[in-house]
Amino acid sequence: AISDGMSQSIFPQWWAGILVMAYTDGWVPDFDELENLRVKWMNRVNCFLEEQRSLGKPTWRLENCLVEKKGAGATVCGIRFSGFDWKGHVLGDSCLITVDENDRIQEIYQSQEQEFGNHPDYFDSMFGGKGQVKEINGSLCRNHKILLVTDAIADFLSEKQKKGTESKYLTGLLQISSHKEFCNMIRKWQDEEKLHNDDCTLITIEYDGNEEFEVVVADDLERLCEQEQKGD
Repeated sequence: AISDGMSQSIFPQWWAGILVMAYTDGWVPDFDELENLRVKWMNRVNCFLEEQRSLGKPTWRLENCLVEKKGAGATVCGIRFSGFDWKGHVLGDSCLITVDENDRIQEIYQSQEQEFGNHPDYFDSMFGGKGQVKEINGSLCRNHKILLVTDAIADFLSEKQKKGTESKYLTGLLQISSHKEFCNMIRKWQDEEKLHNDDCTLITIEYDGNEEFEVVVADDLERLCEQEQKGD
């Protein structure tokens, strides 16, 4: 599963992380089944608030947001397998993309039918949200791939598909074998191909004839954040 926190909200990264972990633990995305997840988010925010107070730092802005019920928003895209058949859930513009043996896009799944924009569907950490969860399904065939991507990459590949050139870019993505290669490709696309300067997340699932998952490359997000803070 992947989730993309909305930048104009408070602590969206925590909310996105909670939604992803809930999905991988068996949660079925539903606006009526969010209370326990919202409690987790609020507990973490309150811990941060108390920590800031103990350090003598100003907390009035955060306190005002909480009083006014201004929480965090995040999109979600998740998938579960039974053999090579899969079922998934999408809310917002974090997308699932199916790719054929020629690295051409078969379909891009998101919960909204319109083009990518600034107002995606989302789950809110305080109350409500926007949109309706879309259930999707399919089967992973030989030499086919599935991508879970956040909106910047999804929008970028959608535009390339309209021009019939997406295979070149998808082939590059599928050849990535390290975090550094991923970052270099994203920067190159931002500099040369007008990829939006936004958070970019990618999960690729490829057919190998084995029903058991083998993780080939995985980023440790906490370690990467620590390195970023240290300037490594």
